[in-house]
Amino acid sequence: MKVVEVEWIDACYNSGYLNKKNYKSEHYPIIGKTVGHLFNEDKVAVILVAETFADGESRHIHTIPRGMIKKITTLRE
Repeated sequence: MKVVEVEWIDACYNSGYLNKKNYKSEHYPIIGKTVGHLFNEDKVAVILVAETFADGESRHIHTIPRGMIKKITTLRE
């Protein structure tokens, strides 16, 4: 499987007080990056797995909705 880096927009949560002067830097969505083996991609989502085994099994599955994805970079074919 191809190894890719997916750059995506994540939600932000803060249980503290709202900083009205700097709310954009503290309370706006943040950019996340996930690296993994590309299992599947389609119009709905990209599915990465972190670990694959000789028997064909995989675990630690990341499903990232297409609407959250900014960029996909191939690291290894």
